[in-house]
Amino acid sequence: MRALLAGVIALALSPGCAEHPQRAARDLSVAGPELSTLSGVVPDQRSDASLAAWRVSAENVLAWRACRGANPAESTPLAPGSYRVTLSASNLGDDRLLVNLPAPAGAPEEPLRYFVMNGLGSTRKLTLVAGGRLRAWFLAADRADSRGSATLTISPPVEKLTVDAAQNALAWRECKTTPAELAVPAGPRRLTLAATSFSSAPGLRDPHLLLELPSGGERGSTIISLNGLGAFRVLSLPAAGRARAWLVAESASQASGEATLVVSAP
Repeated sequence: MRALLAGVIALALSPGCAEHPQRAARDLSVAGPELSTLSGVVPDQRSDASLAAWRVSAENVLAWRACRGANPAESTPLAPGSYRVTLSASNLGDDRLLVNLPAPAGAPEEPLRYFVMNGLGSTRKLTLVAGGRLRAWFLAADRADSRGSATLTISPPVEKLTVDAAQNALAWRECKTTPAELAVPAGPRRLTLAATSFSSAPGLRDPHLLLELPSGGERGSTIISLNGLGAFRVLSLPAAGRARAWLVAESASQASGEATLVVSAP
């Protein structure tokens, strides 16, 4: 069965997606590539050969508390209200941060409890219902890749949160995690978070998916998130390779449910 995915980010998102495209991306306003199952993901049997679906389960949770040295950078306590968060400076070489929003159960911003900021200058508008601290990590495969720092600017009022790659790295290979893996050839497709029952802890609703996609060249891979039921990205993958998918939680023992990724032609 063929599957589809694609990878140098071209932002064409549904509501709840970052507002600024990554530097290396092309905005195709179309979709993502073709996949064959490797492990961790079960394709649905569909009559339409241009459409495939994969299940990402609680077995594929990236639980950051279980990751060695994955200490988050934390903002000062933020009062309830509206904010803009911008990736305003970076010398990381690979500008991708995972942000944890303090969203209580039932809050409109629950889909953004965990989201990726990808690319210098990327920005997102947020609303905090109950207030709290933002957390952020540099995303990498290995701690050896973790060098440099980035600045998240939170406004108003202006607060600059430094994310240090050595101190605040979430290196997934050093976590007790098994990602869902897919083989992806080059080509354009659409990736959609089509269904989700995932909860990162009892009482919470977490409609999100974290994806690492092969991008070719020096970058090797890029990481994106889908946030919110029906959220999608339209991407073009320049080179074939493996894609990985996770659900994110603080503790795997508290997580439950699953999500379905649908990859289709434009």
